[in-house]
Amino acid sequence: MKVPVSWLRDYVAFDLPLAALAEKLVLSGLEVDRIVTRGAPDVDGNHGTFRIGRVVEWARHPNADRLRLCRVDVGEAEPRQIVCGAANFDTGDTVVVALPGALLPGATEPLRQAKLRGEVSDGMMLSERELQLSEEHDGIIRLPDAYEIGSEARDHFALAETVLEFEVTSNRSDLMCVYGIAREVSALLDVELAPPPGALPEALGRRPTSALVTVSVDAPDRCSRFTARAFDDVRSGGSPLRLRQRVAAAGMRPISNVVDITNYVMLGLGSPVHAYDAAKIPGRVLTARLARDGEELTTLDGRHRVLTTDMLVIADGDGPNGLAGVMGGEGAEIGAGTESVVIEVACFERAGIGRTAAALGLRTDSANRFIRGVDPHLPPQASAWVAELLVAHAGAAMLPKPQDVVAALPARERVVLRTGFAERILGMPIGDDAAVRILDRLGYEPARVDGGVETTVPTWRQLDTTREIDLVEEVGRIHGLDALPATIPARHDRGGGLDRAQRLRRTAEDVLAGAGLHEAYTLSIVDGDQPDRYGLASDDPRRAMVAVDNPLSADYAFMRRTLVPGLLQAVRRNRASGRADVALFEIAHLYHASEGRVTADNLAHEPWTLGAVIAGPLGGTSWVGEGRESDVFSARGVLDALCGRLGVAVRLEPTQLAHLHPGRAARILLGSDAVPAGELGELHPDVAARFDIEGRVAVLELDLDLLAAAVPDRFTHRDISDQPPVRQDIAVVVANDVRAGDVIAAALEAGAPLLVNAEVFDVYRDERRLGPGRVSLALRLVFQDPERTLVEDEASAVRAVVVQALERRFAAELRG
Repeated sequence: MKVPVSWLRDYVAFDLPLAALAEKLVLSGLEVDRIVTRGAPDVDGNHGTFRIGRVVEWARHPNADRLRLCRVDVGEAEPRQIVCGAANFDTGDTVVVALPGALLPGATEPLRQAKLRGEVSDGMMLSERELQLSEEHDGIIRLPDAYEIGSEARDHFALAETVLEFEVTSNRSDLMCVYGIAREVSALLDVELAPPPGALPEALGRRPTSALVTVSVDAPDRCSRFTARAFDDVRSGGSPLRLRQRVAAAGMRPISNVVDITNYVMLGLGSPVHAYDAAKIPGRVLTARLARDGEELTTLDGRHRVLTTDMLVIADGDGPNGLAGVMGGEGAEIGAGTESVVIEVACFERAGIGRTAAALGLRTDSANRFIRGVDPHLPPQASAWVAELLVAHAGAAMLPKPQDVVAALPARERVVLRTGFAERILGMPIGDDAAVRILDRLGYEPARVDGGVETTVPTWRQLDTTREIDLVEEVGRIHGLDALPATIPARHDRGGGLDRAQRLRRTAEDVLAGAGLHEAYTLSIVDGDQPDRYGLASDDPRRAMVAVDNPLSADYAFMRRTLVPGLLQAVRRNRASGRADVALFEIAHLYHASEGRVTADNLAHEPWTLGAVIAGPLGGTSWVGEGRESDVFSARGVLDALCGRLGVAVRLEPTQLAHLHPGRAARILLGSDAVPAGELGELHPDVAARFDIEGRVAVLELDLDLLAAAVPDRFTHRDISDQPPVRQDIAVVVANDVRAGDVIAAALEAGAPLLVNAEVFDVYRDERRLGPGRVSLALRLVFQDPERTLVEDEASAVRAVVVQALERRFAAELRG
């Protein structure tokens, strides 16, 4: 929301510097993004150098077909000669002139007398864009003849406009207008607030409003109020410069006097207004109703739109004339020949406008206000102000008997603030007298009652103020949250702690950080192309993503089903910044679609999940060179470190996954029941290329909820034996499809309890020596007795048992 300060001062007077005012507004809960000044800078050289002038005469430039040589009266003894490239003026026109010495907006040097194609130009006739009054640059500014020639331009309009830019939260619809901001400033500074603008002019029309239009509501649950005023003798043309300047400073494009007035009122009061050319309303009726199946409409942006039965329209005798609360139709657009105008000011249901705007991709200024919620009591005031401005600036004659169809208006709520409740919540003294003073400034009509203060919630805050605690917030923010005492509230209960799942996640974070990974946070909302980019198979359940109902854009339309793609994008960004080794992890929710559509009663399943990505040389580079390149064993090492810390048995099961490198992918099985809980491996080179990542990339994804279920409730302590171990090596030949993990598990089972560890330290393949489809695994066996020293013969006897077990189970052969 952009608010020109000069416009704000129309309703509330203040001397506070703008920076200090912005700080107060921020502390009250209204975020001020920035303060911007548009127009000519306020420097000494600009006083007296911007004048009102009159074109005395003009002729074609002798040396340039597109230039004019003008003599302009600026209130001096003799007219000045000025060369101008515009063609929208004539002799006798009143214009704005910058004299030599003036510093124009954006310029670093003052204007000087210059020669243009051999002719002296002693000044410059200005367009609106050259003064930053608006973006209009088709010609120079032409003013009414009533302006005094030679007077300073700043006496008639602001050469510079300072604009406060706000970020208005979705619950504060009342702040989506200049008057709403003024009300807030009035309360904060305890100064008088001017009455809302809009003085209804006299109805001078010769026929009633019904001669041009009759309005009705056929969908009362979607349109609570529909008002219409009609005007004859409308002169469509340009708006007064001051009005155009304010509309442009507030972020909208000036178009014509009728359209600019509707936008001006919306910006000023917060109630959207729509204007119709009365001659273009078939049947002279306007009805708020739901669209019928198959109906179509061409909107003011020239786009043809197919409507659905959930969309509210304003229909004339032939069909939809506009999208209610979103955008009008092309059929009744105001044009240069418009003479009779119908003004609509209505109030539409928020959710329906939001669905229509999202479905059609039309987030207009009007829709933004209706989606937040427009005060249904506001249309008559807004309609009166439009009438006042149309009569003043378009020469219109207002017709009598305006129409106001009220379907339903909410009753004003009464909320009581108990004595002492605000002080108890905020921790600072706020008596009833202070509460009454603050709430009165905010429009709550407070009254003292037994035990507190009774308020009547103002119509512009009924969506946001419903409980006593809301009044505490109102009182607190105006009283000054910066005045809250810096004391720690006393607590009489025991402080909260972490639950089992939270402790596990903290442990996981510590383990992964200790393994050299950095924690990352990526977006939960992703685009619909992510499964294809990540290379998921067509039958992969992760392709079923939860859709966002009202996405900001197609890039944020679904809830993620995997953490790895977001981490891969982070790897790419880090690589682009010159980091070769990137190891990242994230612990966050995934979103699994429920049966049917996800609703408030049918929520998505959101498991806690760990994702990790390791790319580049392990440990980075140093004077001794680069570390070993990350691979599938890097991810396995991270998994073993985590499960080892938690006391969870883990094994891997080779698998084939479309997005992972063939032969370097595995499913993660947890606990004695071998519960599938995730996957790890190396990223497929084609997938890595789609993410612009070179080299090997190890990935890991693990369901932390399943990991938590596998963590034992109690850990059994086992002393570290001080008896020396006996180590012996064997090599066994097995079929190529036998998993090394199964061989180790079988060896440990057969050699228990004296065989305490077994690991593969070498793999040998040679079909000529070993036979086709055979492989040799070299195992290192560690024997140990916690009570005594083993001798070699005892270890050898256990080794023989192990070899026999491997022969029986895997047809293993002992190599010599």
